[in-house]
Amino acid sequence: MSLIEAKFANECRIGFKWKIKEEDLRNLLEGGLTSKEFKANIPGVKYYIVLYPNGRHESEKNHVLFVLHLKFEMIKNVNGFFTLSFNSFPHGTRFSFKNCDESGFERYLCTRDALFDTKNKFFIDGFMEVELNGGLETQGIKRKAPDSVSLTELLWKNDDEKDVTFVVGEKEIKVHKWILCAKSHVFKIELKCGLKETKENKIVITDFSFETVQIVVEHFYEREIKDLINEKNASELLHFADKYNIEPLHEFIQTLLIEKLSQKNIVEFANASLTSNAENLRECCICFLISFAGKKSFITDIEELKDEIASEMCRRLFFSAS
Repeated sequence: MSLIEAKFANECRIGFKWKIKEEDLRNLLEGGLTSKEFKANIPGVKYYIVLYPNGRHESEKNHVLFVLHLKFEMIKNVNGFFTLSFNSFPHGTRFSFKNCDESGFERYLCTRDALFDTKNKFFIDGFMEVELNGGLETQGIKRKAPDSVSLTELLWKNDDEKDVTFVVGEKEIKVHKWILCAKSHVFKIELKCGLKETKENKIVITDFSFETVQIVVEHFYEREIKDLINEKNASELLHFADKYNIEPLHEFIQTLLIEKLSQKNIVEFANASLTSNAENLRECCICFLISFAGKKSFITDIEELKDEIASEMCRRLFFSAS
């Protein structure tokens, strides 16, 4: 038992009386009557009953059903028992249940005809008094607090106060200026340069796709972008991060590309490492290519490998003498 659970009882008695008009039950041919909701002496546990005088479904017509409902958002599991009395006369036996869920614990009482038969004394002076007595036993308290919503998540959803617009072709995407300036020193300078577009809080992007800009903006708001990055857009994203000096994104994409290195993409990634100043990616690409030196291996588009990468490979393949 945890320290939290030790502070509270895990067993308690439940009970209440509920007075119902006979007329209300006679007139109710569909649905049920619901009692008040009561709180148990265990944190977060509530209970109530529903009386169905003509069943809940077509197959239950002419059946009188009682359903005990429990609410226990803070509790892992509930077991228990209860008895029912009508006008102080006990009816039936003690009902036990285990692992009760939100659908409740159902018990058949009698037929509808028997309910209104005066010989059964369910009603006295036009009223039926239902008395429930029972007990509950709980198992474990849910201690995990709900996840709080991050500031960036709130800002991401707050479109009304986004005051800078990226324009990519005919498409636009908005962002908070202060977030943009905090994430990129280049954009910060651009917004202060006094050009007509920036005075209108617009940044026109002509050399990158809308998809790339959208992924970058999601990164600004600390959203998960790993699944959005693939071999088709990675090089462009890396170039964008380099051009606008977005260092965390630049490092993140390099790490992803290093994980994806293969004989099919090594030339593309190696060349991109040069144009995007990605030193870590460049180093890994060179070492990856060297590992295939002297082997009969197929490297896709090897003839397109930039001279700088090829020269560095050749230099490393030989020991220096001085």
